[in-house]
Amino acid sequence: MLQYCLKRLATAFLVALFVSILSFLLIRMSGDVAIALAGEGVRLEDIEAVRTSHGLDRPLIVQYLNAE
Repeated sequence: MLQYCLKRLATAFLVALFVSILSFLLIRMSGDVAIALAGEGVRLEDIEAVRTSHGLDRPLIVQYLNAE
């Protein structure tokens, strides 16, 4: 019984991890997150400031691991 519960728990963890990674990547593929956060009609300097302040200028793996 314990082995069955551990197996189910491991499967649930893997599914949750897969869904988390997939949703993270889909959000990143949908467009530039910095532009969405900054709003329309902003200057390029403001968009770069948003990228820097939110860590969007870092590699994707770092962004995923630092996601809040």
